[in-house]
Amino acid sequence: LTDREFFLSCKKSLRNGYSSVFFDYICIMFVFLRFKRWLRGVGHLRGFGVQSPFAYSLLRDVFREKAPYYKYVEFDKTFPNLSHQYRKQARLLFRLANELQAATFYVDTHLDNSFSAFIHSGALRSIPVDNPTEATLCVLSMDSDSYLEEFVEKANDSDVLVLCDIYSNGRQKEAWKRLLSSEKVTVTFDFYSFGIVFFQSSLHRVNYILNF
Repeated sequence: LTDREFFLSCKKSLRNGYSSVFFDYICIMFVFLRFKRWLRGVGHLRGFGVQSPFAYSLLRDVFREKAPYYKYVEFDKTFPNLSHQYRKQARLLFRLANELQAATFYVDTHLDNSFSAFIHSGALRSIPVDNPTEATLCVLSMDSDSYLEEFVEKANDSDVLVLCDIYSNGRQKEAWKRLLSSEKVTVTFDFYSFGIVFFQSSLHRVNYILNF
């Protein structure tokens, strides 16, 4: 839920008769939870504390990149109804695809169809596939348990996994924790609303908790 979506929801609640006291309480709790979430990733803000050159490069050149890519304007016109949060995620997927230039990619059918368009524009030679086990870059919903297990089982050094909604509920939190403990997983980036997983055996195992 974005800030704008939250306050629109609160306005609707007020119109339906909820008191201003209730509204104030909800707003305070919302701000508190947002601040608590921000504190999770403050340690690695702008790359502070990131020792790995691989992780630092991704953090500064991909995740925190602020350059106004010309494709953003085109996508804003093509997908005008994307929420702020989805737009941020889609743009990050564009930058990640541009960096990785993966040979193949897969996007879960449960996810927004804009993700595929952003990825393909970031890596024009990347081929979309129908089976996640055939993908080099795989974007999954945490609801796709069987696909997740299959992808991790076949994953090699060149594969990258993006998991959406990793903290949506208790079951998905536990699934994310189990994934972090997998012997095949090395470097992971936890953005709270989604996670990015690398399997490069030459890298030291570490989980970076970041703000997004």
